[in-house]
This record gives sequence, structure tokens and C-alpha cells, in this order.
Amino acid sequence: MAKQKTNWRWVDWLYVFTIVSQLIYIGYYLEQMLTNPKDNGTLSFAVLQVVAGLVIATLPIIIERFMPYRFPEILYAVYLIFVYCSILLGDGITFL
Repeated sequence: MAKQKTNWRWVDWLYVFTIVSQLIYIGYYLEQMLTNPKDNGTLSFAVLQVVAGLVIATLPIIIERFMPYRFPEILYAVYLIFVYCSILLGDGITFL
């Protein structure tokens, strides 16, 4: 049986952007924690929040895999934008 090709929605690219941004943040600040150990308390909590953001951003994909339901694209996009802005920009980089 031939393998079925999956079509990517535009929000899947938004998901990839969100995940890659968070992974870059985690990598950079883990390196900062290793080179500058006096700030580990605040940096480790920020990195932990961004790791939680990775899990939260992946929840709709997990739900779609195990349930016969597809989220509407606009709802999924708003959700990912909210996760990106609130967790990565808000808690991680401390934008005001």
C-alpha cells in the first residue's frame, strides 16, 4: 500500500516557526546558564516556562492525532500566536 502524502496547512508552518523559535531560545539560554552560573535561578525558571510552552503548543496536534477532530485553521493560528506571544515573548524575553 502506498504511503499517503500529507498536505501541510499554513498554520503548520506557523507551528514550526513557534517551535523553532522556542528551541533557539532554550538553546541560547541553556548556554548562558552554563557560562554564567550566578543567574541560574531566573534563567532556569524562564527556560522551564518556554519548555512548558513547547508542550502547550503541541497539544492540538496530539488531540488531532487521537481524536477524529481537526481544529479550524483560524482557531489553531490564534492559539499558536497566543502561545508565542505570551510564553516566549512575555515570559521568556520579558516584553512588556
